[in-house]
Amino acid sequence: MGSLWNRSGTIERYADDLRADGAQAFFFQGGTTTPLSVYADSGESDALPHPVEADVNGRWPDIFVPYTTSSEGYDVQVLSRFGETLSYSRRIPNPNPVDVSVIIPPERQVQTGMIHPEFVNAPKPGYCRLNGKTIGNGTTSGPNSERANPDTIDLFTYCWNSMPDEIAPVLPGGRGASAASDFGANKTLGLPSMRGATFAGLDDMGNSPAGNYGTLPFVIGNSIIPGSLLGANSVTLTIENIPAHVHTGSTSQHLGHVHNGTGGTNVVNVDHVHTFGGTTSGQSNSHAHSETVPQAPAVSVAPTAGPLVVAGSQGGTTGGADADHSHTYSGTTSAMTNNQFHSHSVNISTTPLPGGGAPGEGAHTHTFTTDSKGGDPVLANATRAFNNMPVTRLVTWYIKL
Repeated sequence: MGSLWNRSGTIERYADDLRADGAQAFFFQGGTTTPLSVYADSGESDALPHPVEADVNGRWPDIFVPYTTSSEGYDVQVLSRFGETLSYSRRIPNPNPVDVSVIIPPERQVQTGMIHPEFVNAPKPGYCRLNGKTIGNGTTSGPNSERANPDTIDLFTYCWNSMPDEIAPVLPGGRGASAASDFGANKTLGLPSMRGATFAGLDDMGNSPAGNYGTLPFVIGNSIIPGSLLGANSVTLTIENIPAHVHTGSTSQHLGHVHNGTGGTNVVNVDHVHTFGGTTSGQSNSHAHSETVPQAPAVSVAPTAGPLVVAGSQGGTTGGADADHSHTYSGTTSAMTNNQFHSHSVNISTTPLPGGGAPGEGAHTHTFTTDSKGGDPVLANATRAFNNMPVTRLVTWYIKL
């Protein structure tokens, strides 16, 4: 690229101000007689003849002079069409306004393998998208190719050296002796996919592992291998994921039922007595009372307490009475003098509850089910996966060739 000669488009004149039609301009490398090529365009694609002539009116065309790095610059001699020297300028400086001698340090340059996002969804010159497709030398390509061109050699080498085959697979046949040999053998390398994914730091990064990934399962790789993959954007919860909890509820009313049982008191060996008392009702007719009192049977073993009662009976008859009267009586039976064993039997039955139920229904259980909760009504109560993502904005991830 060059700069426009300062007399381009102007009219060359003689000293008496007449137009110098047909004047000629000779360009040389500064301080020499070596011709310097000049051009009709700044891109230096259309070279002008040497010398360059003015038109019939003495007007110069547009002349672009190449930038010079030499301190000598360039020379230009202007002659009339008769060969007279009209001007001769020497060592004209023409440096590139952009200092090409400035070297940008590598740490300030965009280097191979550097990644950045953009709010677009299209290819980008000088980059590849991290979409899981392949790169290669251009001889081998396919429908899954992101870029097949010799300019991918640096990125091919970078990924080959930085990530194992399970993360950046080389096909066919996997990794060979070197990245250069695989690239030359027309193999392809698969780029890591960042579709629907985010970045997170390695667990060590030059330090001891922080253990922040705990026992999380990795889909590919592990916590200290660059390019490893773990996690999911959504998960379906299982019983083990849900906090411990209880369900409460109540059963509906059960049919009435009864409890039956029979039994007896234990045999006892103690003396006891029975007391009684009361009054007979009045009588309006003459009557008499007869009485027979039985005695306890004789025993062959002497009693432990009290007098021996001999088997037999005694009786009598009260006299007649011809007026209304009543009888009062009271008394206490004597303690059993022979400590005779005895027992009392009992039979118990509960009353059926309201609502029915057969007596003697016996032992039974109750079952119940609580109200159903959960499920997605839009999906006909099917389980909806749990969103596992933070607030996220979508971009395209690019990696430098």
